[in-house]
Formats: sequence, C-alpha cells, structure tokens
Amino acid sequence: MRKIISLILVLVLLVGLAACGRTGGNANNEPPVPPEKSETPQPEAPKAPEVPAVVEAIDMQLESNQNAQVTGRIKGLAADGTVLWEYVTETCDVGQNQAIQDVGVSTAGYIFLAGGSVYCLDPDTGELRWVNEDFGGDGASWDFDEDDNLFLTGAFQPWIFGVNPDGETIAHHDAMPEGLEEEGYYWANALIADSKGFVRIRYFGNNRVLVIDPFCGEVNYDYMYAEPLDAEFLAGEWTDNVDDPDVYMKIDENLQFEIRLYLDDGTSYYYEGRFELDTIYEEHGTGPDWLRSYLDYTDDPIIDTIGMGDFIVNYSSRGEGSDWICFVQISNGDSFLSVNLNLFEIILYRITEPLG
Repeated sequence: MRKIISLILVLVLLVGLAACGRTGGNANNEPPVPPEKSETPQPEAPKAPEVPAVVEAIDMQLESNQNAQVTGRIKGLAADGTVLWEYVTETCDVGQNQAIQDVGVSTAGYIFLAGGSVYCLDPDTGELRWVNEDFGGDGASWDFDEDDNLFLTGAFQPWIFGVNPDGETIAHHDAMPEGLEEEGYYWANALIADSKGFVRIRYFGNNRVLVIDPFCGEVNYDYMYAEPLDAEFLAGEWTDNVDDPDVYMKIDENLQFEIRLYLDDGTSYYYEGRFELDTIYEEHGTGPDWLRSYLDYTDDPIIDTIGMGDFIVNYSSRGEGSDWICFVQISNGDSFLSVNLNLFEIILYRITEPLG
C-alpha cells in the first residue's frame, strides 16, 4: 500500500513539471517573451477654426437684352475669385446716357446708381443698406468730399445733388443759374469736391470749370480748364515772341531755370535758379498751378528790393499740331516782370527750334 501511494505522488509530480514546461519556460531556458502591448490611441490635435472668406473686390457687369434694356450684376469676390455674394439691379432702358453706374466703396458702403436712384450695399454681405430716390439723373459724374458726402451732377439734370453716408439728401439743385448754358456750360465732363467745401464741374461745351457752393447753389467763380503741370511739360525753351522776344526762359527736367529779359532800351537781365511746382490740381483740374521761384544768381539790381516773385500758371495747352502754351500771372505784388516790362501776365510759347 505504501508503494502504491509513493507511485501516485511521483506521477502527480511528473504531470506538474510537464505543465510548468509548457507555460513558463522553453527548451533553451530563454526568458519568456512578454505579450505585445496594445497601443493606446493618441487624441487628435484640434482643428484650426476655418477663417471665413473676406470680400476683396466688388465687380459690376452690365447685361443687355434684345429689348434695349440693361441690368447690373454685382458680385463680392474673395481674393481667389470666389463669389461670396451677388446682387442684381433693376432692369433699365438703354438711353443716350448710362442708366446704371458703379460709383465705388466709401464709409457708407458700396454705392451704385440705377434708374435715377442712389443705392448703398453692405460691401461684406451685399445686403441693401439704403436707397435714395431723389437723384433722378443718369450719365452722372461724381466725387466724395472729406466727410464722404457724395456729390453728383447728371448729364442733363440735376445740376447738383448731394447725399450723406446715411442716404439723406443734403443738396439738390435741378437747374444751373440762368445764362450759364448759353455761355457753353453744358455736357458736364467731371466733378470734383475740393478741400474747401466747393464742388467744381468741368464742361465740354466751353472747356471751363465752375466753382460752386453745393448747398446754396451759388457760383463763386469759373476758370479755363488746363492740364496739370509737370516737369515733362515745362522742360524746354519758352518765349513770348520768337521774332522779337521780351522774355526767354529755359527749364530743364529738374526745373532749373535760366531767364533773360530784353528791355526796350536795349538792356537785358539774366536770372538763374530753380522753380518748385506746387500743383493744387487734382484729376480734372481744380485750380491753377504755382511756380515758386528760388533765385541763385541775377545781374538785375532791382531784385534786391522786390525779390523774384512767384507765378501762377492759369492755363496751359499741349495739343498735338498746335503750340504749347503757358499763361503765366504774377501771384502777388511786384516781380521782375512787372517792374522791368510792366507785365503782370504773359503768354509763353514752347520753342520748337532754337532761336537764331
């Protein structure tokens, strides 16, 4: 009996050792391979919020139909050309003048004209902010003043119209004062709102500019339209009379000048220096140009008493096939021209061939 129990214990021990060999070791006594660890998923980085596209440009295209009508299609565009909003204007009959016009963006918003009304859109969304139906004109010229009030003149009517950034009418004059149209003030070509609160309108009919108080409609003065001066225009030789000059003037591209006066008694004086061009012109000629004089040398003794003087160029012309002209006036007081030649204004012509 004791032998049988011993045999059973031996068998149990062998079975246990065999089981340990299957699970805890190997034939080469290598350490067990640890089980593979499952990777813990990493949280995704937060996505950057999408930046909404911004309107970078506003484009108006006119579309016509077979009934002689036109419609404006206005689009707010992103930098890549994506259309962010679209606004379609009313359909207008095509006439002698433009019935739909793109005015542009101001602090009020995006402004355009259609069918005699002034419209203002939110430039970011294209939504209508306001409409002013008082204008009643077409074929307009316009400008904004320093407060972003918009002033317009129609091809025929109204003569002057103004609307503030809130869409309220601030000036309205249907007709110009009597007699002006007979003097050639028709076919308005351009309007400028200057820094002094006046409106300046240039007319094709007589090539003159009216300076007007837009609120009361009073004409302050007028002047001949002239192209803005620049060094390219002034550079060259000028005289009042090629055959018998009283004044000869040579200006280089840096506005350095040489001037010679010829007096009736045979005396001549020489002046050397430079001009500074102080233009107060804007796009369509809002006023005269100034030539400020800085003298370096002269043999004229009177200059020590009166100085050289500054000059105003009230009119200039550079037409093809015709003379180039400068109409020069003394700006104030006496000058070497008034004292020596008794001239307070003079017309100078560009010399195309050197004087003999």
